[in-house]
Amino acid sequence: MFIISLKTRVHFIVCSFLVLLLAACGGGNLDDPPEKTEQDLDNQGDYKGKVLIQSVGEPVIDYDAIGGFTNVGLDFVVRTESELPLSEKQVDIKIKINDQDIDVEATLNSSSKELKYSLHYSLVLDTSYSMQVSNSFDQMLNEASKSVQTGIDIWNQKPGTFTFQTTWFHDYIYHADNSTPGTWSSSDIKSIPRPYEGSQTRLFGAIDYSLDKLIEAQKNRPVGDDKLYDILVIFSDGKDNYSNFDNRNHPELLSDTTLVTSTGAPYEMLGSSVTTADNIIEKIKSIDGLTVHVIGLGDKVDDVSLQNIAQSSQNGRYFPYKSKGKEIAKLFDQVTQEFTTIQTKGVKFSLDSGKHKFSLLVNSKASTEVTEHTFYFQVDVEDETARIITEAESD
Repeated sequence: MFIISLKTRVHFIVCSFLVLLLAACGGGNLDDPPEKTEQDLDNQGDYKGKVLIQSVGEPVIDYDAIGGFTNVGLDFVVRTESELPLSEKQVDIKIKINDQDIDVEATLNSSSKELKYSLHYSLVLDTSYSMQVSNSFDQMLNEASKSVQTGIDIWNQKPGTFTFQTTWFHDYIYHADNSTPGTWSSSDIKSIPRPYEGSQTRLFGAIDYSLDKLIEAQKNRPVGDDKLYDILVIFSDGKDNYSNFDNRNHPELLSDTTLVTSTGAPYEMLGSSVTTADNIIEKIKSIDGLTVHVIGLGDKVDDVSLQNIAQSSQNGRYFPYKSKGKEIAKLFDQVTQEFTTIQTKGVKFSLDSGKHKFSLLVNSKASTEVTEHTFYFQVDVEDETARIITEAESD
């Protein structure tokens, strides 16, 4: 996590694939009025209900033998009772050690290098023809571009790095590896080729390919102290209708021509083997720390498959939306909030050997009702070690 010991350095990477899958209907009735949600109030900071605390990854502890300090930290998201994320500005947060308030000097500053984390943002966008028919295609590209730019802007002001890559699909899968800075800009996303009439939806194949790319990137990352989150955002046209056919050897894929968008951004074109929702679910379960969020837009989506994909992951959620395509902006705002509302809090404390309690207390600024999240840890000064323990061990 974010703690760095001066004597005993713990090397780790916390990889959490947050997969947000937004599925737009390829037809049907989209005339239902948009549902009013708590987010209309949350964005103004006046949510008055009880908050929920969702930990992201495991708490981390480290003992600094030279300074004699125990460093403890936690990543988390604060949510409303309807599980909508709240920003740091919307809540009050207090940390206690052994039920005692800590002084300000014991709190690690949010801009400190010990608290930095990096984020890799992967987009998977549906470019089948129904996206064009429903007038959702341009909105999707514009909002995806804005979401990426938001990440870039935020990480320009904080420690760590923000990188992204883009995949889109219809009959085939198209991929641009823009994780290297300068390969693609956020505005290049808006230059992805328009759908053509008759194109199909290789949804499962595209998800499977994107998961493979993330697994490959995870294996190639050097072991280090920085924590890293991988977020995969998929916007799809609902029901898959072409992943049941292996098109890897189609003649259209044999050309050596370099493909570029209208702005000159390079990409590759691929086919895929037969892929099912069950294949994807098994792959998701095999990836430690993978979180899948699914948003279904329209009344013709495959709710069962999308919900199963979400629930197969850690803390996965399914968000069905039956409103018009103009709600795409709000959906991408929610996607962006899922990674911009991750908070990191830590303390640097001089503690005696023994068992100790870490408490995170949070309430909305518009409410005094406090939610507490606790965990326990063991410190051994003589052995110069510290570790997280279960509540049962603390008895």
